[in-house]
Amino acid sequence: MDPLPIHFFTIVLNGQPFITYHLEAFRHLPFEWHWHVVEGVARLAHDTAWGARRGGRIEEASHNRGRSVDGTSAYLDRIAADEQNRVTLYRKSPGEFWHGKREMVSAPLCNLDRPCLLWQIDADELWRTDQIIAVRRLFLEQPQRSAAFFWCDYFVGPEAVVVTRYNYTQDPRYEWLRVWRYRPGDRWRSHEPPTLVRRTEESTMVDVAGLAPFGHDETEDVDAVFQHYAYATEAQLRHKESYYGQAAALDQWLRLQASLNRSCRLRDFFPWVPDDVLADTASRAGVVPLARPDPVTGAWSFAATTGQPSQEDQVDGDRPFLLDGAVFQDGGVWSVYWHAVLEHWRASGFSERIILLERAGNAPRIPGLRYRALPAYRVEEAGRDAARLERVARRAGAQAVLTAVPTAALETPLIAAVLTLEWWLPTSAADLAAAELCLAQASTIWVGDASLRHNLLDRLPMLDPARISVIEGAHDPPTLAGELALRLPAHRSPPSPSWDLLRRLQDRLVQPSAAAGQLSALAFEVKRLRTALADLQRSPFWRLRSAALRLLGRAP
Repeated sequence: MDPLPIHFFTIVLNGQPFITYHLEAFRHLPFEWHWHVVEGVARLAHDTAWGARRGGRIEEASHNRGRSVDGTSAYLDRIAADEQNRVTLYRKSPGEFWHGKREMVSAPLCNLDRPCLLWQIDADELWRTDQIIAVRRLFLEQPQRSAAFFWCDYFVGPEAVVVTRYNYTQDPRYEWLRVWRYRPGDRWRSHEPPTLVRRTEESTMVDVAGLAPFGHDETEDVDAVFQHYAYATEAQLRHKESYYGQAAALDQWLRLQASLNRSCRLRDFFPWVPDDVLADTASRAGVVPLARPDPVTGAWSFAATTGQPSQEDQVDGDRPFLLDGAVFQDGGVWSVYWHAVLEHWRASGFSERIILLERAGNAPRIPGLRYRALPAYRVEEAGRDAARLERVARRAGAQAVLTAVPTAALETPLIAAVLTLEWWLPTSAADLAAAELCLAQASTIWVGDASLRHNLLDRLPMLDPARISVIEGAHDPPTLAGELALRLPAHRSPPSPSWDLLRRLQDRLVQPSAAAGQLSALAFEVKRLRTALADLQRSPFWRLRSAALRLLGRAP
């Protein structure tokens, strides 16, 4: 018996074309699974009563006696016949509606008689097979975990996606909770937001997701970011106009598709959007769509469901530079300063060479800029953060990472902009270790004045003075913006680290590693140095150095 089967559930009405994607992804899963599909019209009641208050209604043309009219019903009949042991359909009698979506999601629970993973997959939410396998592995490795939250690539057009987080469509308080560790007896309290509850031994009801969930960053670390085609077709927009009362949604959506060629504020097109969320083209966002319409016929086709598609940006011309938005995390004067630098780059056009890394939603929302998202930087997770930053840099095809605070990547060249010693020579040991790690990796260090250069070399004498140069007038945002626009394109790959730096870092190898399971700044430094020294010791230069030391009577 499978120790952890997955029961997927989908509620659907008129789910074409995306409803046809899922079964192929499920069929490649190497463990027990079952797909529960609940089809029909849901009355605007309970969780979705807000649609009626906006003027939403159920159009007669949207259904045939409570069933789909776009071919979904016939498709479901066919796969249920082909997969009788793994696909179950739930429908009301012809002409009868479901009394809200909570009744729909509750229908499969009577057939779940043992613990499992309960996985909500909306008809327009696409997951790859490898993502599903990775998430299940997390639950197997950590049996105390109760649920999982995810980020998604939220499509607002066939080739348009939301690119910022902690905003509309990307609210981590409830989006996107999609997986629960189910026990028989669990029940749905609501569908919007999805809330699965469990009766405790004390006869109280608890929210299963509130017990010990995997967070967004944990699931993203295993690449479990799904693609949500919520506003991808004209049929979807017509449905949202009528059912949810989103007036003129289709006209506004068509205007967005016609005008989108770089990031823009979504609320300029969708009046119901409450914040400054930005959308951009999928190619500029580095997203490889799993579904695409044919440009001539409009027919949708899907990428392979079993493997990871190429995530490399399609870089035309010069490769981009990543600006780490960790400088915006805590606000303050330097956040304002770098915001001004970005505005100058946008005015000059140099922003086309920049991708802004938004940390936990903390970055200025500037239409026209390219964005990527990362979790908030925490010094105690410096090593894990470096791996995340490297993943983003590689997928973006980045030439280098520019940072104004002590962050680091694994291999991508790093440029440190040191404008204040507050971040670079901190008092705490952990912060100083992170700063040393960043400066040791940096191929170039640009400082705001000569005194900053002197202080760095005085406190960290192992740094190569040739790598540190002064930007005169750097404390003026327009001056720095102009100087960086000249220097960044001329940046080249870093030379090998200095002997003094290698020797000092080698001495630190004897220090104890971090606690198990925590990739700290020191642990990351040790791992990276061991790799660098192993490569160095295999080189002809190292053999020549060893031979020379032996001739001099010294141990190499």
